[in-house]
Amino acid sequence: MIAALLMQIISLVPPAPENTVEPDLAYQRSVKLLAATESWSAEQCQQWIPKDPTQAASLSNLICDGSDSEVRLSTVLAAGTISDSKLGRALWRRAALDFNEERVLACLLAPAMPSNNALPLIAWIAQDQRRSLAVRAAAIARLLDANCLAAWPMARRMLWTGTAVDKKTSIANWSRKGRYELPKRILLLSIQGLLKRRDLTSTDFEPNAPWVVQVEQVEKLNEIMSALEPTPPLPVDRMPQSWKRLLDLKEAGNAEAIASFQLFREFAAELLKE
Repeated sequence: MIAALLMQIISLVPPAPENTVEPDLAYQRSVKLLAATESWSAEQCQQWIPKDPTQAASLSNLICDGSDSEVRLSTVLAAGTISDSKLGRALWRRAALDFNEERVLACLLAPAMPSNNALPLIAWIAQDQRRSLAVRAAAIARLLDANCLAAWPMARRMLWTGTAVDKKTSIANWSRKGRYELPKRILLLSIQGLLKRRDLTSTDFEPNAPWVVQVEQVEKLNEIMSALEPTPPLPVDRMPQSWKRLLDLKEAGNAEAIASFQLFREFAAELLKE
C-alpha cells in the first residue's frame, strides 16, 4: 500500500532537465563539512551558494540523498532557485518522499515561484492526510504563490483552525495538535504576496489574535479573495506531463488525484470538462 502511494507521488515530481553536468565533488565535500558543524553564519552560507551548474548538481545530490543537516543547509543555499531547474526538481522530489516536517517545509519553501510542472505534486502534498498541518499549509501557500485561487477555500479552513468555527470535514481533515501559529504565518506570507501582486491592501489577519478576532479577520479577507479574478487557464497544448499523469489518476477514480486537481482547476479548465 505504502509502495503504491509512493509510486503515485513520485510520478508527479517534475521531470529532470535534459542537460546534465558532473557534480563538483570538492564543492560537495565542503558543503558536507559545513553541514556537519550544524551551525552556519550568514557569511558562510553566502560563500557556498552554488555559482555554476556543477555546484548546483552537487547540491542537488545532497538534497536528494543527504543527511538531516545536509538537507537543511542545502535548502538554505538553494533558496530562490528556479522551480524547473535541476536544483528545483531535487527540492520537489525530497519534499515528495520525505515525511520529516522541518525538512519538507524547507524543501517546499526554498524554490522561487512554483512552475506549472510542480503544481500537481504540491497539490497532492496539500491533500495528503499523513502530512502535518504546517506541511499542508506550506503546500497551499505555494499554490497561492502560483496564483491558484482555487486553493483559497482550503487556506481559509486552515486559518480557521482552532477557532469556534473550526470543524473537521472532508476538506479540513488535518490533525489538530494545538500548534497553529506556524501554518497560519506561512499562509499569511503567501496571501500578502498575492494581494501585493494584485495591487491590493494587505490583510490585517493576525495568527496570534484571539479566536473570535481571527474569525472576523478571515471573513474580511474572504470577501477580498473571493472577488479576485482567476488566472486565465493554460492552453491544453501546453499541458505539462505531470498534469497528464494526475489526470490519468483522476480518471481512474483516485480520490487524492480528484481532490488535488481541484486546487488548481482554473488552470486546467479544458481537461476538467465532462
